[in-house]
Amino acid sequence: MKKKILIISIEFPPDLGGAGSVAHDTAIILANLNYNVTIITRKNKNRKLNNEKFKMITVSPTPKFFIITLMIRILILNANKYDKIILNDIGAALLATFSFSKKLQKKCLVYLHGSEAKHIFCQPKKLYQIINFKKKYKNLLFNCDKIIAVSNYMKNMFINETNLTEIAKKINIIRNGVNTTIFYYDPIDLHKKYNIPHNRKIILTVGRIIKEKGFDELIILFNKILTKNSNFHWIIVGDGLFLKKLKREITNYNIENYVTFTGFKPKSELRKIYSSSDVFVLLSRRKEESFGLVYLEANACGCPVIGKNYAGVPEVIVNYKNGFLINNNNEVYDIIINNKYDIFSRESLINFAHENSVENTMKKIEVFL
Repeated sequence: MKKKILIISIEFPPDLGGAGSVAHDTAIILANLNYNVTIITRKNKNRKLNNEKFKMITVSPTPKFFIITLMIRILILNANKYDKIILNDIGAALLATFSFSKKLQKKCLVYLHGSEAKHIFCQPKKLYQIINFKKKYKNLLFNCDKIIAVSNYMKNMFINETNLTEIAKKINIIRNGVNTTIFYYDPIDLHKKYNIPHNRKIILTVGRIIKEKGFDELIILFNKILTKNSNFHWIIVGDGLFLKKLKREITNYNIENYVTFTGFKPKSELRKIYSSSDVFVLLSRRKEESFGLVYLEANACGCPVIGKNYAGVPEVIVNYKNGFLINNNNEVYDIIINNKYDIFSRESLINFAHENSVENTMKKIEVFL
């Protein structure tokens, strides 16, 4: 008989964020491994499924009634019939603390993606304080079957910021893997698509456009690069709160003709952009950057990467193997101006990504199911 797995994840593609990608990949791989998988998430009118083998239940995202509606869905669904329940994000954990019995919580695998310590323990929302979510979440961690951290950095940060040393042995490190059935070498002519002069090298950044992802540093750095050599073009994929200010800065530097904003792109299109770019750069300085799946996505499409030697990024970028770990922006400038990223062969980058595929991740998760 197939084991029944329930995945609860408020974040799910096309929502931006690594946690949602993990939930999506987990559902696909486990379904392909012949598990009976059901996922519960919030409704998104832009979501398109491609005959996936898992079942999806969606709930209206209206904030006022979302958690209540979600609880009702869980009751109707009867969570007790599932062999294991994966709580993929904070919203899923919040649901479990209020609607799961202690017995049901013992069936749960709880993910730590990056922001749990900050949003639940260090800087909780007013609502979380009112409902005493911190205490309930701690009880969930003690009651659940397993806790999964997506990196060593994530585990250590969580323990250090929460002082929950008692659960340290319960936290299993299983790094995020890239889905190589979605991300693979699939190039197009980006110069033609976005009307970019063919003599320009393409620098790519993908992610939520917020200041902490390093966009404020990247605009200064890119302008400096253009001052030295104008044969570069910056493609930015994503959306976010810093977008308007970033566009203003680009206008102030008078480099609008050297930057292309694509907005959000589905993975099928993102794959083509990764595959056709010369180098991927993301200089996140977020303490919650527990891993950085986008670096592996770029590698899987044959693109070298550059990231800060900070937070969980050193666990995905191996210096001079799949990209560069940098300690200051002068290093980025040197790498790009001197085309040092050309030392990597496409084959070696793709092989690195395959060594860190989601299939390999699932082998570790499957032990707990």
